[in-house]
Amino acid sequence: MTFVVTAWSENPGELRRLHKRVIEERSIRGRARIVEVETEGDRLGPLVDSLQVTLASGVATAAFADMVVTWLGTRPAEVTVRLTRDEHEIVVSADEVAVMPPAAARELTERLTEMFDGDHRHSL
Repeated sequence: MTFVVTAWSENPGELRRLHKRVIEERSIRGRARIVEVETEGDRLGPLVDSLQVTLASGVATAAFADMVVTWLGTRPAEVTVRLTRDEHEIVVSADEVAVMPPAAARELTERLTEMFDGDHRHSL
């Protein structure tokens, strides 16, 4: 299964931070790559467009879902991510995760895992 993660933030480095976390996680190490696009105008270097993650097992999917929810809950700036696989997608923001009680964060992790393992479309 291949997932694409797209983020909107005041800080353009947020997807790179998530990528760093992904490559540090043993169960999904080596399964993520940054997708860049060339910039126009006076900006230096390419922009990170998305993060592409390829996972083969439900265990890795659950680890990735947990990592994304935990990562969002620790973002100091406004970050919204869209996670997609084929026609399935979920959109969630750091502000939403930051105020969730632990039970709701676990439920979001389960919903992410189910969405990527199942055939449902979800949006928060």
